[in-house]
Amino acid sequence: MTNRSVLVTGASRGIGRAVAEAFAAAGDRVAIHHRRSPDLAAAVLAGLPGSGHVVVQAELADPEQVRRMV
Repeated sequence: MTNRSVLVTGASRGIGRAVAEAFAAAGDRVAIHHRRSPDLAAAVLAGLPGSGHVVVQAELADPEQVRRMV
């Protein structure tokens, strides 16, 4: 299954970044979530294959920020 839209939380580094890269490599559009790492998230975005990816920022413990992000 490809061409999905997926949100990967904590995608600016580590396991989240690897997951975002795997989804993008499979042909999916990825929303790269970060809490306070806009530069790292932008670097992930720049390195993903394909198109339609976006960077989103939110503190996941704050329901209003999650609503805004979605």
